[in-house]
Amino acid sequence: MTESLLVAAITPPHLIHETVTSMVNIGHPPEPFQLPTPFDRSANIFPEFPSQIVATESEYCGKTCEFDYQHTRFFERGNCEICRCDEECFLYDDCCPDYFILRNQTSVAAPYSCENTSPDIEKTDSSWYYMIRSCTVTSSPGLVQECLDRHSKDWEHQVPVEDAKTGHFYRNKFCALCNNVIVFNNWETQLICKSYPSSLKEARSSEEIYNSALEDSSCYIKFLPSDPTSLRKCTYREESVISSCNVTGKWVFYDQRVVEACERFSHIVHGKYRNVFCYVQQQLRLAVHP
Repeated sequence: MTESLLVAAITPPHLIHETVTSMVNIGHPPEPFQLPTPFDRSANIFPEFPSQIVATESEYCGKTCEFDYQHTRFFERGNCEICRCDEECFLYDDCCPDYFILRNQTSVAAPYSCENTSPDIEKTDSSWYYMIRSCTVTSSPGLVQECLDRHSKDWEHQVPVEDAKTGHFYRNKFCALCNNVIVFNNWETQLICKSYPSSLKEARSSEEIYNSALEDSSCYIKFLPSDPTSLRKCTYREESVISSCNVTGKWVFYDQRVVEACERFSHIVHGKYRNVFCYVQQQLRLAVHP
């Protein structure tokens, strides 16, 4: 008797070219096979590893700044975050891979992170912008904790602020304070309700309005900057981005090139992975170890 053993059915399709199916006799091990790697195509075109990284990444995400790669696309473009081709991208850590890698740049800890503008992201499609969510090394541990707190629903932790002098944006007032900013303006609190709660009649401040709406399931809240055009947009990402390979120890294959590419640059994929190489490694693992 034979049975069909589905070894790998991987997305994206250009990274794994086809489903690998092996006919296995009951009681006998499957015949050995070799999984394709993400670099199978680009390595035959570009001798330099940095160019191989950029070419493979562009097959999935599409956009490059200056890199010329005319290979025909046979697959749907992946869910990749916006990337840019300006000098500020080094500050925000959102450079397109060729702009970063082919200039021999090294990754540094960016002070900005991608933040949403609503505590109710489950209820509404809130906007996402880069804001400062970090502190100086001399900040007190308590203030750092308040700045980095992602779970508190308190108004002071949720409402973004703008430095009145420089125009820099901070995730909350604690992030401003731990960067020695003491004069700042809160973003406007916008409230949208299907039916407005009676407690709103007694609200006298943005914080009181916020607290009333937070307790009412028919309402959702958004924070609005004074000038959205001065902000740099980003797209949804999870709190903890996967930025390394083999996080579970269940690798299907080991390819040092994938490890190096995963750790080399940031271009968030599916809101969860640092780049497509961190993503494809996890997909290979999941296909064989669901």
